[in-house]
Amino acid sequence: MSEVLDLRSYHILRKNISFSQLLLISISLASALSIVSFLIGPFYGESHGMIQAGHNDAISHWFFRLAFPLFTLLVASILLFNIRKREIANIQPIEAVSKVLLPDEQKIVRILKEKGGRATQKELARKTGLNRVKIHRNVHRLAEKNIVTVEPAGNTNTITLTEWLWKGDNGG
Repeated sequence: MSEVLDLRSYHILRKNISFSQLLLISISLASALSIVSFLIGPFYGESHGMIQAGHNDAISHWFFRLAFPLFTLLVASILLFNIRKREIANIQPIEAVSKVLLPDEQKIVRILKEKGGRATQKELARKTGLNRVKIHRNVHRLAEKNIVTVEPAGNTNTITLTEWLWKGDNGG
């Protein structure tokens, strides 16, 4: 049974961590071990007679022990920057906006998206289950945030997702 759990946890771990992230973690661990080695090395070397070479060898030894961790930290930071940049670039405008909206506002935006970016206030009331006053207040807040536009249409209003939000989500 524990073998099944181990395989499942490995699968979950494998699914959530990309190659770049795994490489970043590996480089960070190697760098951390190098720094620890750099700090502990002189004590270990002196006690075991390892630092008996000439002065030039000791300097080059110290240089490489310091250069490797610094180089790996540089590579790790560049990889981390690229990973974060890609994650930010993949977020659609409508997803980003939805994360900061109130739950009722999120319902309205989701329904507008399902309906092709446009619906009447009556349709929104029917689909969300909210009463007319709540719909009106939420739509008004969304209009103030420049997320929707409101156009009077007889005894109701037509609510439309703004162009920058809708076109950005459809890739156009």
